[in-house]
Parts: sequence; C-alpha cells; structure tokens
Amino acid sequence: MGLEWPSFAKHVTRAVQECQKSPPGPTELHLQPFMKAHPMSNKQILSTALASVMALGLANTALAHSDEMEGGKEKCYGIVKAGANSCANLTDTHGCAGQSTKDKDPAEWKVVPKGQCAKLGGLNKEQALAAIAAAKTGNK
Repeated sequence: MGLEWPSFAKHVTRAVQECQKSPPGPTELHLQPFMKAHPMSNKQILSTALASVMALGLANTALAHSDEMEGGKEKCYGIVKAGANSCANLTDTHGCAGQSTKDKDPAEWKVVPKGQCAKLGGLNKEQALAAIAAAKTGNK
C-alpha cells in the first residue's frame, strides 16, 4: 500500500535534486537574491517538503472524516458505478474521485446519507476490507 518510507525519502530527494538542476523560471528569478542570502541545505528542503506532504495528508483525512460525521453522511462501499466514486479507494490504486474502473467494486466508496448504505446493498469499511481480502484468496 503506497510507498515504503525509504523509497519515499529517495523519491522526494531525487525530485528535489532534479528541481535544483532545472533552470529557474520567471517566478524563481526574483527570489534568487533572497535565496542566496538565506540558503537552505538539502536536508532542510527535504524536511520542509516532507512536512508539507504530511500536513496535506492529515488535512485531507480530517476533511474526509468531518464530511462523514457532520451532516449525517457515511461512506458506503461496493455500490459505486465505474467512474462515480467519491474519493481514493481502499486498495490505493488511485487517489481521486471519478477514477473507479468497475461497477460495485468493494474498494470503492460513495458518500450517502447515514442509514442508506445498507438499504442500497452497500458495505461498511470493515465489510469492504473483508470482501477485498476474500477476493484475493479466492473465497467469496
């Protein structure tokens, strides 16, 4: 699921190094005097980039949970038509809305009014995870 920590750190480090090699764009040109007066080490750049990624992830998680709990809504798995999912799936094969590829995939979810999921034949998160695990082992 996702990148492991050493692999992620190498990926970010490589991305930072590639950015440093590229010629400055128009936005960066007016920042060059400031950057020369206040240089940052690769470690500082990597730390800042990593903190930003982590903060965005936490904010996204908090937003998703607040959407679920507030307004009487819940995530309903296994009822989504291809291309109609609400956000990232349980198997981490994509991270955005509208990217599901098959109908009624237990990894995909849609926000529904609280109490409607069971009526629609959907699954809660635990049931969806069990269905995914069973599909991987060939049990249904």
